Amino acid sequence: MSGHASRVTMDLTNMTDSKQLNPSFSKLLIKPNRPSIDTENVNILTSNDILPNYVSILTEIWDNIFLEKSRGMRTGIVNPEYEDLLIFQSLHQQYGMILPIYDLLLLVDVFRKRSVIGSATDEYENWLKYMPWVNPKKLSAYERDIQSRKVLPIMPWLDSTFVRPKDCHPFSPPTQIIKTFLPLERASSRKINLVGSDPEEIYYIFSQKSDVRLHASINQPFIRSANGNTYRILSSVNEWYVTVPSTGISNIT
Repeated sequence: MSGHASRVTMDLTNMTDSKQLNPSFSKLLIKPNRPSIDTENVNILTSNDILPNYVSILTEIWDNIFLEKSRGMRTGIVNPEYEDLLIFQSLHQQYGMILPIYDLLLLVDVFRKRSVIGSATDEYENWLKYMPWVNPKKLSAYERDIQSRKVLPIMPWLDSTFVRPKDCHPFSPPTQIIKTFLPLERASSRKINLVGSDPEEIYYIFSQKSDVRLHASINQPFIRSANGNTYRILSSVNEWYVTVPSTGISNIT
């Protein structure tokens, strides 16, 4: 699954139905040979290994996602089933204070798909253990053990949405990538920690200066090019150039 984006392309709810603008996720939770989940009946959830205190947590998360969808945000997050909730509950218990909701949702996607085909998730479990995105020391330890073949590396997140060189944020979590490269004008209108970036927009990232004349843009870390759709992102380590999709370019300053 290149970029881990294949599953996050489905609508959460039918936006043409005004009665479904802010539904509870519970009304869409269906598992073959089992009844639909109704959060009003806590016993159904808890009998399927959802902890009582997570009933309200899960309901709030998915209701907020539905609300963002009703505001016109393209998120592509799939309707959850029992197994999704169980995996999310486990990840949230361990990493809910470290990773945003959106990152956990993409991890759920990976873990669920691996379980379906009976494939191990060792590289992702190790990635979570090393947490290479936290600081340079953790990143160095992770890279060192990859080079020594002690652990396998993960596939770079969102590499189909943020197309970039192999050395550009290869081990960063999704929201960190989005917050680094998404122009502020677009990022300001989205709850990135909850719904990520627009899955239908593609950004191309380069490590070398293009043949455009750049000039400084005040009040944001992006520098707009003469053609209006290439940005330079400054950091203490690298300098990246990002080509922004043409749609909506006139709204970016």
